Amino acid sequence: MNGIFLLALGGCWEHVRLSTGLERAAFISLLAGTYGNWATTTLAAVLGTAAMSPITAANHAAPAWQELLVTSGFVSVGVLMLASTGLVLWGLRR
Repeated sequence: MNGIFLLALGGCWEHVRLSTGLERAAFISLLAGTYGNWATTTLAAVLGTAAMSPITAANHAAPAWQELLVTSGFVSVGVLMLASTGLVLWGLRR
């Protein structure tokens, strides 16, 4: 889904009207969020964590520190994606 999201953003990026700093922040946070999502999902699969995906975990559980690591990764990705999407929508409003 991140790839499709980036394709959609690429299609409308020329219409985003933000200051140079905010546009750079949106771009960097979008890339960091999408690559961070990929990395965190891969890490969750390798470690066998279940905190953020109990349905797909199939009763696997990792040590608490690994669950916390993956949870903090997903939370930071969520914050990045919400902030960057908010910036892009703000830039598209004009």
